[in-house]
Amino acid sequence: MEDHRITRINSAAFNHLIFLDICIESFLRDVDLFCTDEDMTEDAKAVYREKRKELIANLPYRTTFALNPGDMNARRIEYKGKFLEIFPSPTGLPTLRDLDILLYCESWIGNAPIEDRDNDIYRVFQFEVEDFLEFSGRSMGGDRDDRLIQALDRLAGSKITTNTIPFGQNYSTSFSYIPKYRLGRDANGKIKTVTLKITYRIFYLIQNDIFDYYHPDFLRLSPIRRAIYMVAMCHKDELFSPVNLSFAKLHQMTGTTSPLRKLKQTLRDLMDNPIPGHSFEINEADETVTFTQRRDVDVEARYVG
Repeated sequence: MEDHRITRINSAAFNHLIFLDICIESFLRDVDLFCTDEDMTEDAKAVYREKRKELIANLPYRTTFALNPGDMNARRIEYKGKFLEIFPSPTGLPTLRDLDILLYCESWIGNAPIEDRDNDIYRVFQFEVEDFLEFSGRSMGGDRDDRLIQALDRLAGSKITTNTIPFGQNYSTSFSYIPKYRLGRDANGKIKTVTLKITYRIFYLIQNDIFDYYHPDFLRLSPIRRAIYMVAMCHKDELFSPVNLSFAKLHQMTGTTSPLRKLKQTLRDLMDNPIPGHSFEINEADETVTFTQRRDVDVEARYVG
């Protein structure tokens, strides 16, 4: 990691919280599966939307991230001869809390055009630990250093293998979210800065405006609510049409290892305390949930740290 090619992050400059779903976008932008021409005809766009719905319906998982630390189960996603598989690090798959580190870096890239700093974007990022902790709503004390190192190790140690070819680019077919990182410590030995490199696939796709705007309150959600939010966002191209899923399908897509009965309780709670930007209804008899994106919510809500 060359110091003169480092991008320094300051979350106070964020306008939006930005997320790239490297799994689904690797499929959606694959030249063998979908047309990636921005100048598609209306008929071609309609075909694309139908193919996208088919892909979403057949994905066994919505996210390659685990809900809790210690999940050692590799995940393989296949669709029409294409696949993406993630193998856990020695301590497990990256978690939905580890994802905050990627959100932090991805938001910096995605906000660059808005803030007129396109010339200050490289694959190596450096940030102050206290700024990241404030951004992600984490504790400043206790075992913060140990938890941060564990998250970085899961992101660096887990391996993704795929034969998808987004935009026909000759990406590496095997990579980790963070190829490498290093820590800077203060005089007392506490971690002061983190310098890390993100995988090229993430960097390239976000620079080509392939990402979602996430509600800033996503950072305050519990892991299972984050997973449900990500399932709901998966259907964003269906605009404000209600989306209906069985409890069993949602249980599978969230990747939770808890019993189905626990997910049912969470869904009941969502009736009165929904995830940001969505309303929920459940049908106990049919064991289905219907969620709808609310029209009164700006899905590109500004990030207010």
